[in-house]
Amino acid sequence: MIKEDIRTLGLTRVVVAACSPLMHELTFRTACEEAGLNRYLFQMANVREHCSWVHNDRVEATAKATDLGRAAVFRVRLHEPMQVSRVPINANSLILGGGISGIQAALEIANAGYPVYLVDREPTIGGNMAYFDKTFPTLDCSACILTPKMVSVGHRKNIKLFTWSEVVGISGYIGNFKVKIHKKARYVDPEICTGCGQCWSNCPSVRIPHRRTIMLGEKQVIYRTRKDPGRLLG
Repeated sequence: MIKEDIRTLGLTRVVVAACSPLMHELTFRTACEEAGLNRYLFQMANVREHCSWVHNDRVEATAKATDLGRAAVFRVRLHEPMQVSRVPINANSLILGGGISGIQAALEIANAGYPVYLVDREPTIGGNMAYFDKTFPTLDCSACILTPKMVSVGHRKNIKLFTWSEVVGISGYIGNFKVKIHKKARYVDPEICTGCGQCWSNCPSVRIPHRRTIMLGEKQVIYRTRKDPGRLLG
């Protein structure tokens, strides 16, 4: 019926007062397009979820439906025809946060064959789950679940891991975003680091625990707290 009216009456705009646009907006847009009218010269008023299904007073609900229809008519007058176009899409994915959710998402996307950038502001991935002993409600070993996934992230060639990093800028649009990532200084070379932990154990600037002491034999060399930048002691 809509197609026939568009052809015979020369309609330049179409308004439908019915159900949710999520369900049938595409249906009516397609009908308009098949009749020769640009699909974006169509407007839908949702009088099902906004009126019929949520109000008991029929008189008030009808008045509201009338207002929604009138608003749709005024809005569609401002619509302009648009054309669907195809643009190249960057298939890379960026995941913020290397907790268990971010890790699992990265692995799923990587296993599907797409490149993934996983960014975490902490020195290592794992998130809060790495601090747990067991998981609720099954009381399974937390490390037994998390650790293999953390190792898998390091083995995936199409996962680029950015730890100790933060996103400081995002530009672009859907499918073509540009992201600026700030990598904080580690003061170690990750390419040759063996993970022995000596730098962490002896560094006077580490915040946890609050106090750090470096001993040279029986002589205390450096003592530092959060408030004290450090001083040499005899």
